[in-house]
Amino acid sequence: MALSNRCKLPIIPTDLFPRDLSEIIRKSYPNVKTTYDLTCVAVAAILTAGVMHNLQGIGVGTVVGALTYGRMAGFFGDWMDRHFTFVSVLSHEK
Repeated sequence: MALSNRCKLPIIPTDLFPRDLSEIIRKSYPNVKTTYDLTCVAVAAILTAGVMHNLQGIGVGTVVGALTYGRMAGFFGDWMDRHFTFVSVLSHEK
């Protein structure tokens, strides 16, 4: 994920939206991704509880993943930025 973000590669919408939103609102990607993931988990929990009357399919791993995924992508992205220079494969800069 961190590598795809740095190279501006097309990625799945659930990762593309937070990446682009973080650039638009000028907030750090880890914060935007964590907020987005927690919002998705909350919406899923509400819908699951409303339809099935329990939280089937939403466990500790889902919540831990939502809390840590953005931070880990940010950590590895910062590490890569210190060691490599990234250029978008889609840009035509000369």
